[in-house]
Amino acid sequence: MPRIRIPRPFAAITFAAVVACTSNPLGLCACDPPIPTAVVYGRVTQPDGVPAGGARVHVDMSPTGCEKWVDGRDYNTDGEGRYRASLYRLGPESEQCVRVFAEPLVRSAMRGSDTVTISVHFPANARPDSVRVDLALRPLQ
Repeated sequence: MPRIRIPRPFAAITFAAVVACTSNPLGLCACDPPIPTAVVYGRVTQPDGVPAGGARVHVDMSPTGCEKWVDGRDYNTDGEGRYRASLYRLGPESEQCVRVFAEPLVRSAMRGSDTVTISVHFPANARPDSVRVDLALRPLQ
C-alpha cells in the first residue's frame, strides 16, 4: 500500500491553525462552538396598519440591568414591514435587557414608535428563545 506523505510546511500550518484557534493541540476540531443567539423579530406598521416597508428598527442590548446600553444595531424592514435581529450574549450574564424602537423614512408624516424594553434569557445549555416585537409608528400630530 502506498504511503501518503503530507509536506512538512502544510502539516506545520495546520498544526499552528489548530493551536491558534483552540489553544489545545490535541483538540479534534479547530472550530469554536456556535455562539448562542436569540432572535428579535416582528413587523413595523404605520398608524393605519399598513406595513412600513423601509423603516429603520434600532435594537440596543445591555448585559446587566437596563442602565448602560453597550451594543446597538440598526435593521431595515422589508416591503412587508418585517425585520429580524440576531442577539448575542454579552458577558457571563444569562439575562439581558433589550430595547427596540422603529423610525420611519426620513421624508414621512410619521414619527418613531414607542420604545419596547424586554428581557431575553440565554440559558446555559439550551438555545435561547426568539421574541416577537411588533411596532407601530405614530402619527406626527
